[in-house]
Amino acid sequence: MIIIDLGEEMRVLGTTVVGGRGIARRVLMGRVLEYVDDFERYAESLARDAGLPPGTPTFLTSADLRASYVRSRGEADGVVAEVHATFGLSGMACLDGSGGSPAPETGTVNILVVVGQRLSAQGLLDAFRTASEAKGALSVLSGFSCRDSAAVGTVSDATLIAAPRGGDAYSGPATPSGRAILRAMSSAFAELASRLGGRRRLELALGVSGLRYPGASAEAAARALRCVELARSASLLGGDPEEVASLLSDLEGSGVRSFTDLALRILRTRHGISDRGPPHHTSARSSAMDSGNRRAAHSGP
Repeated sequence: MIIIDLGEEMRVLGTTVVGGRGIARRVLMGRVLEYVDDFERYAESLARDAGLPPGTPTFLTSADLRASYVRSRGEADGVVAEVHATFGLSGMACLDGSGGSPAPETGTVNILVVVGQRLSAQGLLDAFRTASEAKGALSVLSGFSCRDSAAVGTVSDATLIAAPRGGDAYSGPATPSGRAILRAMSSAFAELASRLGGRRRLELALGVSGLRYPGASAEAAARALRCVELARSASLLGGDPEEVASLLSDLEGSGVRSFTDLALRILRTRHGISDRGPPHHTSARSSAMDSGNRRAAHSGP
């Protein structure tokens, strides 16, 4: 288990199994090794075994805690936000609503955000909103995916906000505390991407596993991920499948042909696109796409 000391008693708000509302000094991240009937009782037993008081905010996941734990920091106008997260990437929450019920082996994305700015009850709720919006967006940009849609996380995710009591009533993206949260969240997902490596990131984006391209690189995956993101966006918004395929075709000749071929093959299978090559674009558009892909490759999801 992982115990996070907040440094002082703070107001907390979130969706942890236990202690998602009230005052806390410490937060517990625990692991579930097998299915339990009563998660609340199990969480309370973990806190008790750790010598923590009843009601201690407790996250649960089936993922390996040490391997999946990420800590990051963000700052804006002197306000600091810190993220403690564990990433278990299974049991995805599909954007098209097709996600199933949590299974014993389901992974979980658990996120604790500690805000240095004093926040009122309303401000804490606004910070929760900011963190939740960031988690969903960053999940999609990171390539979290179901077979036929993007994913905004997993079906058992939990988020908790902690902040000193009193003060600001707002913590949206336009506020210093909100911007600090966004930066800390972005750093956490960037660290996750670095750990996953190129091949796993592309597997997540395409909704497949066991890619057989030993030469996969992080840069190649970032380029392909950008095109998959565009393809999924076009599909989600009712785009023409031929246009989706043609977006991916712009990668050809850029050093990631194997990824392009795989992405095209999967999209053609899903959308009934013929095996003939997709139409080519003008050199101006191809150049613009290539420029965008280069930026995506350097920035990552």
